[in-house]
Amino acid sequence: MIPSVADRRAELEGLCVRYGVQRLALRGSAATRCHAAGKSDLDFAGEFRKAGPGDCADACFGLLESVQDLFKSPADLVVGSAIKNPYSHRSVEMTRTPTYEARSRSTGLTMRQLRGSLASIDGELTANISLK
Repeated sequence: MIPSVADRRAELEGLCVRYGVQRLALRGSAATRCHAAGKSDLDFAGEFRKAGPGDCADACFGLLESVQDLFKSPADLVVGSAIKNPYSHRSVEMTRTPTYEARSRSTGLTMRQLRGSLASIDGELTANISLK
């Protein structure tokens, strides 16, 4: 991740909360450190919380405009679930660097943390049942 994004990560996370982002990842040259400041744009891949069609468009364009204002740089935003072509999807995934993941309102954990906890509990239950 390039320093300009790392340095403003807290502000970027604030934008993610504001626009209902579930997950956001930096991708492309800014994720691989081949970024040429002043010449390259910032590329992001995002997923948004479930909302109506108009709400998603407002959130996408609102986040995109806010990111461009924050970094004073052109930016691109793709919604991962909208990519249907497997080659395009693979291209996005190759340089994807996680930048933000929403936390559960009730537990304060990210979805990845919750899944890990559930897998751990499931493993313990399975082990306990097997021993009996």
